[in-house]
Amino acid sequence: MLKARGFSLIELAVTLVVLALLVGMGVPAWQEHVANSRVRALAGDIREGMQLARMEAIRRNDRVSFCLAGQDWSVRSGADCSGGSALRTQHSAQRGVNVAPASLGVIYDGRGRTRSASGAEQTGTAFSQIALRRSGSCGAECLAMTVEYSPGGMIRVCNPALPAGDPQACGAGA
Repeated sequence: MLKARGFSLIELAVTLVVLALLVGMGVPAWQEHVANSRVRALAGDIREGMQLARMEAIRRNDRVSFCLAGQDWSVRSGADCSGGSALRTQHSAQRGVNVAPASLGVIYDGRGRTRSASGAEQTGTAFSQIALRRSGSCGAECLAMTVEYSPGGMIRVCNPALPAGDPQACGAGA
């Protein structure tokens, strides 16, 4: 007698249906993860650019500007986003992420502190913020991140949805 080997057509069909259901349930969660990762990546890129501008200002003992235009940013020598030479430029292509303010210039001096456009040293302990949020409609799973920077030069990424007292919450470093 010959023994049957392999799968029957019914067993194969049931396996494919179960696999399709599992994939169908996992795809929306994966899409949320990818969209939230774009927000995190852009927040990290902006923080990196601001830290680079601050370190360059300290290294050169001169003013260096961090210039933000939408998702793109540049680090420029001097105290003006339209002047000086570009030390580094970053073009981002993170689809579906809104940045506010859309245009910003932060000037660092040779001590790593922020300066106003008129050249006056910024004072106080209040953090300024760059908000990043997913565009479109999304519910509670929609991630928003904030890049905070202080007059003293501290730069951090935080999550505005976290409660006060959490080390990753916004304003926790103030």
